Order: sequence, then C-alpha cells, then structure tokens
Amino acid sequence: MWAVAQTKPKQEHKAEINLNNQGYRCYLPLINRKKFIKDTWVSCSEVFFSNYIFIDLSSINANFSKINNTYGISKLLVNKDLSIPYTIDEGFIRSLKNKLRKPLDINDLKKGSKVNITKGKLSKF
Repeated sequence: MWAVAQTKPKQEHKAEINLNNQGYRCYLPLINRKKFIKDTWVSCSEVFFSNYIFIDLSSINANFSKINNTYGISKLLVNKDLSIPYTIDEGFIRSLKNKLRKPLDINDLKKGSKVNITKGKLSKF
C-alpha cells in the first residue's frame, strides 16, 4: 500500500533521505534533462512529479504522524473524512518503475524527428 506526500518546494531529495532514515521505503521518480546554463548544455536529472514523493506504508507501522513531521515533507495526502491516507495500488508503482527504469530523457527529440499528435486541434492533420 503506497501513499503520496507533498514535499516542500525543491526538497524532494531531502524528504526521501529523511524518510529512509526513519525506515520508510520511498520512490522518487526522476527524468533526465538538458539545461542551458552559462552558455553550455548540462545534463541533469529532475523529479518527475515536482513536490511529491511516494511512500510505502506497508514497510512501517500505521503511525502516519511521523511523516508530517519529517524534514522536507509538507503533508501526507489524507482523506479528511476518514483520517486515513489516500493510497495508490502497488501495480501503478510497479508500472511507473518499469516505464522509468531507464530514466526518461525528455530531450530525445531532434530536428526532423517524426512525431504523432494524438490529441488536440492538430491531431487530424
């Protein structure tokens, strides 16, 4: 059973380290990207879902309050009526891990690459 926590801005890696130190198993999907910095292209990895991290709740006891008090975490996404975390199916996490096994490179397109537009106003052309 996986849950999602919202992280503080740009603190996904800090949250992951601190959650791991507390015994939580986490998943932070990354993508590769090239940025133009100081007149040169630099390869770097970035968080796929900014400000969010997946936490495996089956790896710990049901003490969710620790998560909200973790450095780098803003809040665990919780159903307010039931006071339990929203959960994500293990199959979704496994599928996401498989798709991102080789880090996704969003700069694979080059001039002249063929693309297929499947949605939107240009999809019929």
